[in-house]
Amino acid sequence: LELALRAPGCEVVTIDPTPGLRERLSTREGLASMVPSRYTSKLRERMRTEGPPKNWQHLNVGLSASDTTTTWESHMKGWSKNHGKWLNGSSPSFVVKLWSLRTIKGHLGHLQRGVAIFKLDIEGGEWPVLADIIENERTEHLLVELHGGRSGDWFEFYERLMTQGFVLA
Repeated sequence: LELALRAPGCEVVTIDPTPGLRERLSTREGLASMVPSRYTSKLRERMRTEGPPKNWQHLNVGLSASDTTTTWESHMKGWSKNHGKWLNGSSPSFVVKLWSLRTIKGHLGHLQRGVAIFKLDIEGGEWPVLADIIENERTEHLLVELHGGRSGDWFEFYERLMTQGFVLA
């Protein structure tokens, strides 16, 4: 949300299938609650009064190397305590729709466009997604939080990025 506000000329899409998140983001108060406390109350108040930025949208799907569905359990690794608050008493397991980046771009009408900034944090699921993105997509900046993997995986990942013209920063 902050990026959408700071860069009104950019299209910003968040992709997250966390249960309850779509509902939370659908209200102005819910949007305001998503603004981290380290930011000024002005930003939270702006969400309350104006609603979401016009250049932002949220997709209630997960990212994967291929289109599929999976079942998530609330006790899974990477599951934050905050996620539990969003469940509002619903089942601790739920089916999640996963799409490839290509499917997401098709859904958004962006198949011919590259992605300027792609930030990825999917709690261990990033390895196959990264392989797909590096080989098949145009991305100028790739921000990744990596989880797991062996040291050889990390080395191979860096090597693949460098052969594609990326620079580690």
